[in-house]
This record gives sequence, C-alpha cells and structure tokens, in this order.
Amino acid sequence: MNGNRGASTFKAAVWIFIIGSLIYGASKTFLPVFSYYMVKLDAKNESKMAHMYNDATMKKRILEKARSWSIPLNEEDVVISRGNEEITVEVQYTQVISLDFVDGYDWVIPVDIIATSPIRENSDVLR
Repeated sequence: MNGNRGASTFKAAVWIFIIGSLIYGASKTFLPVFSYYMVKLDAKNESKMAHMYNDATMKKRILEKARSWSIPLNEEDVVISRGNEEITVEVQYTQVISLDFVDGYDWVIPVDIIATSPIRENSDVLR
C-alpha cells in the first residue's frame, strides 16, 4: 500500500459532488435564463412590428410566445405604450426557480423587460 489510506477516493468523491452540484445548478437556471432572453427578443421584435398590429394583437402575440417558453405571464404583465414616434413594450413577471436540494428553497427573480422602437411611417396597416 502507498500509505494514503483512502485519501484519493475521498478527493474524488468531493470533486464528483462539486461537479454534480454545478451541473444541477446550471440545469435549474439555464431554462429560465434562456426563456428570459427569448421573451426579451420577442418583445423587441414585436415593438419593431408595431406599424402592422394594434396593441391588443401585439399583447396577444407576446402572451402566446411567452406561453410557448413556459413563462408565467398574465395580460396585465404586458404594457404597451404608443407615442407619436415610438412604441414601448414593457413586460414584467416573476420567475421562480425551485432548488430542491436546499430544503425546498425558491429563488424568486423579478424580471422587467423594456423594448422601445420607432414607429414606421406606414402605420395605416394596423390589424
């Protein structure tokens, strides 16, 4: 025997635990972060297309896209403000990430997305 008496297996177990914890944490946070960026992109794209849709249609489209990304969004969470030259789409919601291994700890993340774009000239196409 080399005299380590199990030190190498303990070190391996610690590293496996650390790597496993990192993978678990990344798997719990990746989907909500990815969903956030997708809803942010969708809000920005909808604000760019403001000349084609009225506010109710835009809100409906944003809610449908958020549902497809499993975002807990209600109708009152989406606020659309039109000015003379620009439109602002504001999306607010709360994302909850449940970390089961820490006594059922819930990580609550308030999300506020604001997308502003100029309104194009040909705004007579509103649907």
